Amino acid sequence: MCGSSSGVGVVGFTTGGGLGPLGRRHGFAADHVTRFGIVTADGVVRTVDAGSEPDLFWAVRGGRESFGIVTWMEFGLVEQPRFHGGGIFFDGGDAPRLLHAWREWAPGLGEDTSTSIALLALPPDPALPPELRGRFVVHLRLAHLGAAAEGEALLAPMRAAAVPLLDGVGELPWAAVDAVHSDPTDPMPVWDRGAVLDTLPADAVDAVLTESGPDSSSPLVLVELRLLGGALARPATVPNAVAGRHGAVSLYCLGVPAGPEAAVQVPARAAALLDAVAPWTRGGLVNLAGQAAPDTVAGYWDDDTRLRLAALKRRVDPAGVFGGPVTA
Repeated sequence: MCGSSSGVGVVGFTTGGGLGPLGRRHGFAADHVTRFGIVTADGVVRTVDAGSEPDLFWAVRGGRESFGIVTWMEFGLVEQPRFHGGGIFFDGGDAPRLLHAWREWAPGLGEDTSTSIALLALPPDPALPPELRGRFVVHLRLAHLGAAAEGEALLAPMRAAAVPLLDGVGELPWAAVDAVHSDPTDPMPVWDRGAVLDTLPADAVDAVLTESGPDSSSPLVLVELRLLGGALARPATVPNAVAGRHGAVSLYCLGVPAGPEAAVQVPARAAALLDAVAPWTRGGLVNLAGQAAPDTVAGYWDDDTRLRLAALKRRVDPAGVFGGPVTA
């Protein structure tokens, strides 16, 4: 299991839950962990599984770095040699039509189909295709596990919603999964935040467009809506502490705080976006929390889970040697 970019470190990705491009079929990456090694605050090297240390096994799969340094992980594998997917880029002026079309289309998809849609403000980078350089675009992402003809039929309503600038959906080997999101690979400074929405009505889409659409002058370079549900909504076979299973849609945004002006504007506009969708928001995904305050991230878990995590944190790390989203 990997995230939208296969280059993301496996331990941080997995211990925070791990939302992959095929999550609606296969669930969170943390759901597939069978064993791991961890060094806790007392300096003890522990091998942890459901039988040896069940509390730690439950907590670290979702509680991220709060409980120690994970040195290795063992997973149950999923055989996935190919999929039908990729991304389609549209002109940003079509954002209202496309986001509302996606809102109506995506919830009806089966678990074999995962999708997201993003507003992107692309730089005039010569490495980008000429059709995309320096443009505000809409990026529709798809990963479908059925036959190619089935995937094409499912995608037809979205292709009909607007004229693509660039269409990159087709049959792909799993090794090409980065083509779905086309995340940049060069390091850069970012300021990001996320939230989970219980529902995505038309008013919520309008709120996103007002704050971050083509006429918003927003400094955010990415605003993504990602369909949750399916296997992501089901508890793991061996329970864990992954947050956000209740959600219908994930909202994630980021900007590049390069320079004093952007360093102020990016957090302010991200906060304004999250405030605009607050009526439909409940919690978030730990890995997409970004610069959220610790108290905000702690609120991603339900009360029982949060109290259990905090109690374990006090037991295994009473001095607070390790940071992370769980506080003692």
